[in-house]
Amino acid sequence: MDHLVQHIESLIFTTDHSISLEEIDSVLEEAFGLNFPDEQIIEAIEELRERYAAPGYAFEIVERGGGYQFLTKGAYHNTVGVFLRQTPHNRLSRSARETLPFVAY
Repeated sequence: MDHLVQHIESLIFTTDHSISLEEIDSVLEEAFGLNFPDEQIIEAIEELRERYAAPGYAFEIVERGGGYQFLTKGAYHNTVGVFLRQTPHNRLSRSARETLPFVAY
């Protein structure tokens, strides 16, 4: 299949958690109606890991929790940490926070 590496890259990029080999396989099978051997998927992931290991990238693909995830390289943790401390973590918009008490009532 053409562009298998890019499809896998998009799946890893899209998730906010580690995505397992089984999840990747399931998505690819449903999306394309094809069953890819685990070896082919692992080979594509290794190609991506090698690509992002280059010094030109601030992030890498890490195997974690039984799956794969994009994470920032250690050299950039301080910068990301400062950003996260400065960024408010409100999950609800202002209008949603204003509406919530009425819904609760």
